[in-house]
Amino acid sequence: TSGSWEEIIQLFNKRKRQYTNNLPSKYNLCYRISHDLKDFDFFYYQMHIPHIKKKYRDLSDIDSYEDMKTYFLKGFVLFVTKGDQPVAGALCLIQDRTLIYRRSGFLAEDEHQFKDNIQTILYYFVLLLAKNKNLAKVDTMKSSSFLNDGVYRHKREWGAAVYQDDESDSWVYFFPQKHSTKVVDFFKHNPLIIFTNNGLCGLLGWDSTMEFSSDNKEEMIKRYYAPGIDRMMLLTTDMENLKTIDFKK
Repeated sequence: TSGSWEEIIQLFNKRKRQYTNNLPSKYNLCYRISHDLKDFDFFYYQMHIPHIKKKYRDLSDIDSYEDMKTYFLKGFVLFVTKGDQPVAGALCLIQDRTLIYRRSGFLAEDEHQFKDNIQTILYYFVLLLAKNKNLAKVDTMKSSSFLNDGVYRHKREWGAAVYQDDESDSWVYFFPQKHSTKVVDFFKHNPLIIFTNNGLCGLLGWDSTMEFSSDNKEEMIKRYYAPGIDRMMLLTTDMENLKTIDFKK
């Protein structure tokens, strides 16, 4: 977010640019930030908890009030408002010229009002706040490392870069004894980001009988490329021929 607002918008994909064009005036929206504990309580109980329960139901894993309050006391809640009424909120804090966007919440009736675009609206105002405060970047925190994961794809649509998770205390290792058709097929349908000695890259299962063309590369960049992932490894049944596609060349 260190560039101009026009430069930031150009990082969005086409659909995001179209939807957010003149967004504040289009829906009579604005934002405010609050350090008031009563506003945090409203965000936690009326926005965050209902949002998590609606999204994950029986699988909901809700941060405790005290844990989230600890971050609030270091930061603030950003409220997106329509008129003078809050419709969405984000728990944020600022560290090292970075706006850390930790948790979100919405009023249920407003999710319907904005046709399920409320998350997009909240991202827009978080980015706008970072720009208005002259911050260098926004940290939207973690997502699954699968390239088809919905959260990852949503963040990528805003032009987000990918970084290694330095806070993680666990790793997942894959030890395929042979590159069988089933193993290749698994990574074909579940491409993911892997860590190598040369940094992060993508891993995708690929039919070794198919010739890799410039059209394939263009489609792969369109679907998977993000700053921080500059190459893709193609896993085939031929263990001696692990092809790497450099997105920059």
